[in-house]
Amino acid sequence: MKKILSAILVIIMIMSVFCVNVSAEEAIELTPEEKSEIKLRNADVDSNGTYSTEDVRLLLQAAAGTGEDKASYDIDSDGCTSVEDALAVLREISNVESLLTDAEAVALMNAKLNNVKTRGTGLPGFEKTITATCNSMKITQTVTASNVFLQPMIKDMNCTDLEYDKYVEKMVDMMGSGKLTESEKQNIEAMKKSAKEYRLPQTEKVIAKPENYVDHFLNFPRDTKNTSSEITTADIASIDYVMEAGNIKFTLMMPSKRYTSFAAYATNTYAKIMNVVEFDNDDGTRLNSVTLNNGSVVMKFNAQTGAMVSADYSYSYVSDVSAPTQTQSNESMGSITVDMKTKTSATITEKVVF
Repeated sequence: MKKILSAILVIIMIMSVFCVNVSAEEAIELTPEEKSEIKLRNADVDSNGTYSTEDVRLLLQAAAGTGEDKASYDIDSDGCTSVEDALAVLREISNVESLLTDAEAVALMNAKLNNVKTRGTGLPGFEKTITATCNSMKITQTVTASNVFLQPMIKDMNCTDLEYDKYVEKMVDMMGSGKLTESEKQNIEAMKKSAKEYRLPQTEKVIAKPENYVDHFLNFPRDTKNTSSEITTADIASIDYVMEAGNIKFTLMMPSKRYTSFAAYATNTYAKIMNVVEFDNDDGTRLNSVTLNNGSVVMKFNAQTGAMVSADYSYSYVSDVSAPTQTQSNESMGSITVDMKTKTSATITEKVVF
């Protein structure tokens, strides 16, 4: 491959004086995004579904006047087929320089995704899977006795950052098995069951059929009415594209971000292109931290027709949340205050079905 590319570069240098004018078609005002899409399509000169040195060879022949020339061969839109068009494709297949800048690629991706949302017909279905795991649930409990004679009896009920299964074990041991009501026995069994299961992964699936208007706007891929994506180059870690089997495949990656308040989390950039987990802060819940990781959007569209083929979304998060403090008081016994802090990790994937 290196020898082939080197040979092509030599030919390009020799032919750099050539520029074959292309007959102009009727002028049509195109958006920048449409121009980007046309550039990606036209770079596959032989229409075999991939960028290759054969595309470069055909462009060089056209530039020299020894081969077929078409308006579509003017890759850089300078009004003629030249060695610069061949060089642009060569840079692409050599991973030296992409045909599109990151800004152009992001703009095209936004346009394709937003068209899905706004076209009004043929709304796609999707399958969304959420798998969440509780990594830790820690209890801090403070018991205050109103009667001094009760203090020695309840001091062992106090605990700090005790893991939930150990907390349940401690409470069950203190309650014992004698003189318990049926209701208390049922509560103990429920606590034992939850202590065994709270670390197990929980999976939820959301499936929306194509043309289901309500589900589409409630869940895909952001619950906004008119836009699927408002992402900018400042929000992303990288964006790349390749041509595969006649499709243009875009892969957008998001950087990891950690937030330590509800206000900061409200500005997270993942929400510009996908639905993200929400935390209720109306009931006294405290968001200690949440980290968004591994955000990605992989989009494919047909290079010749522009029709969307697929759009796959995924991201993960790790959250640290404190539940509202629970307090119970009893005139004869005193008061019990319980705080619970939960750490959860989850992965969310969403596959759009066209």
